[in-house]
This record gives sequence, structure tokens and C-alpha cells, in this order.
Amino acid sequence: MIAVEPASTRQIRIDEPFTKSIIVTDNEWKEDTNESFWAVAEHDKRRRKPSGFDPYDHLKGEATVIFEDCVLIKDHQRSREIPLTLQFTSTKIIGNAKTEKHSFELEWELVQTAYLLSSDIVVIVDVDWNERQFQTEQASALRDLIKTRVHKYMTAANHVLYRKFLSRDSNKRKSQKKVFNRNRGRRNKSSAAGAQEKEVVWEGKEDLINYIDSLLLDESTDEGQYKSELLNKLQQSRQDALELCQAIRERLNHLKEYILSTHQNEFREFITIPHGKSELDLEGFICTCIEDSIQRLLLTPIIGPLTTRVKAKTQQELIDLKYKLFFLRGKRQKFFDIPEKNQSRRGFMKSSLELQRLQNTPLPNEKMRLLLNCARLMHKEKPMLAGDDILPITIYVIVKSCQHENDNPVIQPSDIHLMNGLADPDLSNGESGYYLTVFSAAVEWIQSYDPNRIEKMQKTMEALKNLGF
Repeated sequence: MIAVEPASTRQIRIDEPFTKSIIVTDNEWKEDTNESFWAVAEHDKRRRKPSGFDPYDHLKGEATVIFEDCVLIKDHQRSREIPLTLQFTSTKIIGNAKTEKHSFELEWELVQTAYLLSSDIVVIVDVDWNERQFQTEQASALRDLIKTRVHKYMTAANHVLYRKFLSRDSNKRKSQKKVFNRNRGRRNKSSAAGAQEKEVVWEGKEDLINYIDSLLLDESTDEGQYKSELLNKLQQSRQDALELCQAIRERLNHLKEYILSTHQNEFREFITIPHGKSELDLEGFICTCIEDSIQRLLLTPIIGPLTTRVKAKTQQELIDLKYKLFFLRGKRQKFFDIPEKNQSRRGFMKSSLELQRLQNTPLPNEKMRLLLNCARLMHKEKPMLAGDDILPITIYVIVKSCQHENDNPVIQPSDIHLMNGLADPDLSNGESGYYLTVFSAAVEWIQSYDPNRIEKMQKTMEALKNLGF
């Protein structure tokens, strides 16, 4: 049993006996320093080997964090405020209130994201876009913890799916291992080449982001007032969903330009330019930080209802896409005109798993970065891909990501409209924009797929080839 300092008037239930505890109050974090207990806990952790097929087993050992003195806000007028304690374990969020009615449990697989409504109010959003608002002096720390845990769960879930894929046939796995051993030298070389491209570290990034957030959250500033008024207008807007996306993007551009022109000199004081980077790179980096803060604080509160409206507008396109995927499901790589040298023994499984995260990625910028990462995984598996090679592989990966009959497409027409309408124009003009075009073309190919015409043509071509033509 763990010794913790629970709230004086509320009972705390610790579900996991071997996890570190951190108590968060309004002013400080208190960490458990019981060294003798930790010696026992670490010994037990070494004995307990996680099953490879449960994501939560990979999260065991994460600290249990308890936020005291939180308030659950039941309505927007804040007329009903319920004191409670929030407990974050490796498997779920537990809200402990005085009554059972207001207590709750929410597993990490059901959490979508979290965002700040103000400097002391954090909103937790589940996968059905239901929201819970909590008031606490540690709102930003609570939001960061939630986003970190959700990311860790998604990473673990992808790892589990990949393990299941590799272990579905033991004989096949052994043969794959032999091939892998023969190619180990070549693979290490390519991975070593990729490792040389180190991510550039901009010192002062966190301080800059916190400062931009404070400008947008403080309604006494021009930026905060603009954000608050814009949110109110957007939440009440009945404009066509696709036109509304374009209107929102224009307003975001105006806000971004105003913040940059007004505070650019202040922002520069936060950042140290890394070696090899220029003043132009610094300006681009500052623009990226401003854009990310605007999307997190302004788009996150409205992206759920907006996504629902865009999906309703593109419902027929989604139905057509699902119908065509039904015929394409199970087709081999050769069917999509992927040359044998570009075919993957593992079916581009890592790219497929990455793409499956798209529906749980709410913000347009994050969606575009996910597509870019998916494409990079394709290139990592097949380093010699040319520009024309990527489209058939992308089509195959989209189809492969919808393995079951009842699966929704991992990338939907609504996602493409949201990215085209709301994503940062600077992203759209770069590498991310190029791969958005590739994925859009892949979706269009699937939508225009005619089973009778294409398969008949392929059979004719194979017959002519066998006859020597």
C-alpha cells in the first residue's frame, strides 16, 4: 500500500499498489520519497513482465498524480461548482467527489485531448467530444499531463498492434527473422543515415509558448479579447460548414499577423538561434509557435462540433468511399501497381498504424504532421522510393488500415476538407502540404475505383503478358 497525503475531506482510492504518487496542490508538487518502499516496488516490477498485447501493461510504473482542490464546473454560468480530487493513474482518470453522482472514471483510450479555457480552467474532451471543465490553479500542468498520457497510450497501443501483426504466425515470423538477419547490415546503414538528421533544438521554446498562451488566455489583452469574441461568434454561427472553415482560417491569419507584428521583438528575446540557423529561420519558428498556440486555444473548443458539421456535409462522399473500400480490402500490393522492389514484406504496417491515429487527432495542423510522419515511415522502410512510387503505396496503406468490414476509413473526406480549410498555410506550402496532396489523390483514386473496369483491364494485361506481348 502507498502512503500518500489525501485531501482532508475526501477519500482517495489508489488502484495500483506499485506506482509512484505525486500530490499536486495549488502551490506545489509533493513527491513520494519512501525509498524502502521503492526498493520493493522496483523488485516487484522486475518480476512482473508485461504482456505484449495489452497497451496498459506498457504503461505500468507511470506515476499516479493526484490534483487536490479541483472544482468540477457543471454549466457555463458556473452556478454549480463541485469540489473534487482528480487522480491520474497509468490506466485512467478518476474523479473523486463527495457524491457518487459527480464521481467518474475515464480510461485513457477514451480521452481525446485537453485544452485551457482560461488560465485556471482546463477542459477534458473524450472521444465522443463530450467535455468536462475543471478549475484549478495548476490548469496548465493538468493539461500537459493529460496530453502526455494520451500520447503514451496511443504509442503503446500502436506497439501492441504491431506485436500482434508480427506474432500472428510463428512460422512466418521465423522466416521473416532470417530475412531480417541477412539484411541487418543494410538496414542498420539506412537507420544510421536517418539518425544523423538530428532534430534542431530551439532553446527557450517552452517559455515562448507559455508567453503566447498567456496573451491569448488573458481577456484584458487585445489578443485575449479577440479570441474570446471570435469563439462566441463561431459557437453561434450557422454558416455553411465548409465556408465557415475558410472564414475561420482568415480570422486566424489576421490574429496571427497581429500577434507577430505587435510582439515580434519580445518573442525574439525568448529564443536562442541554434547553430546553422538564420534570422529567417527564427521568424518562421516564431510563426509556428504562434500558430500552434492559436490552434490549441481557439480551435480545440470548437473543433468537435465543427468536425461533426463537416462530416454531415460530406456524408455521401464517406458512404461512397466505404463502398469502394469494401471491394479493395484484402488486395495485395501487386494489385495497386507497386513494383516488386518497392513491396514491403510487412505490408507497410508501421505506416498503417500511424495512419490509424488520424481519427483521434483533432487539430488540422496535427493531422497534417501525422500524414507527413506516415509518409516518412514509408520512405524509411523503402529508402529508394521516387516521387511517382509514393501514390500507389499510399493507396495500399489507406486500404490496409481498414481491415475489417465495419471499419470507418482512417482518412475521410471531412479530414481533407478540415486540413485544406483550417491548417496553417505555411504547412500547406511545404512538405506537409505535398503529402496532403498525395493522400487526397489516393482518396480520390479509391472513390473513382470501378471494380469491373479496372480488374478486367488487369486480367487482360496479364493475359497479353503471358502471350509474350
